Amino acid sequence: MIALDSVLLRPRANESRRFRFVRPRVREPFIPMAPFYQNGLKFQCTRCGKCCTGEPGYVYVGSAESERLASHLEISVAGFYLKYVRKVPGGFSLLERRDGSCIFFDEGCLVYGSRPRQCRTYPFWEENLGSPERWELEARQCEGIASGPLHSGNRIEEMLAGTEGTGV
Repeated sequence: MIALDSVLLRPRANESRRFRFVRPRVREPFIPMAPFYQNGLKFQCTRCGKCCTGEPGYVYVGSAESERLASHLEISVAGFYLKYVRKVPGGFSLLERRDGSCIFFDEGCLVYGSRPRQCRTYPFWEENLGSPERWELEARQCEGIASGPLHSGNRIEEMLAGTEGTGV
């Protein structure tokens, strides 16, 4: 269905006092485009650590993730929060070293099997999937992009929605 808009405008300063009629515009209905990743994208984590080091940032952790990490480290949840977590805008984040690297990175991820959702779903983040160009830009930083297994478009959507299973 095509919608028509017609507008009556007040006269401009140098025009007569009559209203003028502007020709109708045709508005096409919005049809969302399928995401560029609908046929899937390849990715395999090489554990290079480029996403774990460098610029400071936040690695958000929720209560379930904190419990899983505490169990992995064989400490109490309270002990985990005291030793490895800081309060940040929007929640809690893992601590970082002075150089910006994750507290759990030391020539590889020390908690890889229990890492937070944010880490498990990288690079399938909304900001990286906004366009093919943005994905290519991220691929310049991450050697695992475009290699390894194909992750289906549905799987990627699950990761974006936070409904993924065990992670990448």
